[in-house]
Amino acid sequence: MSERNLELWLLDMQEAINHILSFTSQLNFDQFSSNLQVKHAVLHNFAIIGEASSKVPDSFKNAHSEISWREIKGFRNYVIHEYFGLDDSIVWDIIQSDLPDLQKKMVELLMEE
Repeated sequence: MSERNLELWLLDMQEAINHILSFTSQLNFDQFSSNLQVKHAVLHNFAIIGEASSKVPDSFKNAHSEISWREIKGFRNYVIHEYFGLDDSIVWDIIQSDLPDLQKKMVELLMEE
């Protein structure tokens, strides 16, 4: 088992967020919804975000409760376990509404570390 530190888990999250935002930056919902390659890449990166967040120590999560750690992990579980029944509009809404803010928070956290 690899010994990864907190900073690496946060970097994984930041990189996956950046990938999702990059992959979708020039798309509208209909283009996203009909582009299988982009959707697969986005969902893969959401899984990375959720998995990395689950590795962040509870003490750090408690100190940074402004981040919805439980929801992040829960969305990872939704992506993995409901893969064939995913609602594209939910995924799109999270990309548009939540990820830019989470991206900013990751930058702040990494600057602290």
